[in-house]
Parts: sequence; structure tokens; C-alpha cells
Amino acid sequence: MTITKPVITLKNIKHFEAGSQETHCYTATIYVDGKRFATVENNGHGGCDNVHPINGGWDAIKELEERIKETYPRIELEYFEDGLEPSLEIICGDLVNDFLLKKEFKKVMRRISYIKPNERGIYQLPAKYKPTPEMIAQVKEKAPWAKGVTFLADLSESEAMEAFKKNG
Repeated sequence: MTITKPVITLKNIKHFEAGSQETHCYTATIYVDGKRFATVENNGHGGCDNVHPINGGWDAIKELEERIKETYPRIELEYFEDGLEPSLEIICGDLVNDFLLKKEFKKVMRRISYIKPNERGIYQLPAKYKPTPEMIAQVKEKAPWAKGVTFLADLSESEAMEAFKKNG
């Protein structure tokens, strides 16, 4: 019997920044292969995620963990010689990180945001300047500092996200 890699997604993510100390403080619904599977929560104080199965009980969680171990690659870390075994908790943590990255990216893209050559960081103009093509053209024309900068709004969404990850 062939074991298929489970497609795991999180929906209904609620992240509580003020409660996040050592880990993310969040709640979410776990979907496996497109079906609602469990709820997950973490109180943000460094402990493990609490997973509550919806159908199938704890045996379903155990079975999913086995599928993950058999189908996901080990996680390469320099301080673990053999890497780290994949788990539902690590996958959920990565999905929350992706959710927060996309949320921050959307906020950055609502303003005129740019990257200076040979510098790290995302710079932004005040919120009153919206990233319309006309406004960016005016900035390029009138602002002496704008020569050679990369405006995120001039990039495709995927290129802007990569630039954001690299420089943000």
C-alpha cells in the first residue's frame, strides 16, 4: 500500500501577538487533504501545540503523524546532526509563520515601499502616499533619492514577496 503525503492547511487562524512570548499564541482549524480534521491552539508560552481531533479521535492524530514522518523530508538543522523529524506541530508552526508573513506583506504593499541598492530593509513613504503607478512615477521623477531604488509595486507579486522576504 502506498502512503500519500498529506496536504495540510490551516484555516480560521487567529494569532494573538500580545500573547506570543516563546511560541506563537494562536488558534486554527487543521484541514488534511481538504477535509476538516482537528483544531489546534498554543498559548504562546513555549509549550507544545494542543491538537483536538474532530473525527477519528487520537488514533487519527497518531495515523497522521505516521504519514508525516513517512512522507515529509527530515528538517535540516546545523545543530542537529541527523536533522529533525517532521511533525504536525512543526508543519502548523510553519503555516502560521507563512500566514503572518503574508499578512505583513499585504500591509507593506498598501504603501509606497522600496528597497535601496546594497542595503537591507524595506523603506516606506508616509501612508498618505498610495502606491498607484502615477504616484510612483512622480516619486521617481521628483525625488533625488529614488534613482536606483526598487519599488515593490513595480514588481510582480511573487517577485515583490521574494524581495520582501530577503529584505524585510
